[in-house]
Amino acid sequence: MDRNFPVTVLETVMMGRYGALGLFKRPGPKDQEIAIESLTHVGMERHKNTALGHLSGGQQQRVFIARALAQQA
Repeated sequence: MDRNFPVTVLETVMMGRYGALGLFKRPGPKDQEIAIESLTHVGMERHKNTALGHLSGGQQQRVFIARALAQQA
């Protein structure tokens, strides 16, 4: 992962929703709610506006787990 890539924690978790959306659709309020709920499950909701590159390695792993949870597989 490139630490200089300008993406926030919430944007990273929202990437997990694109599989459920389908082609050419944009995430809505429900998708954002699911993403924030996923962050809450891993204890990272207060970092939702933090740049991903500013987090520690363990915190980044928790964000990636939240992204997987947001997929609702």
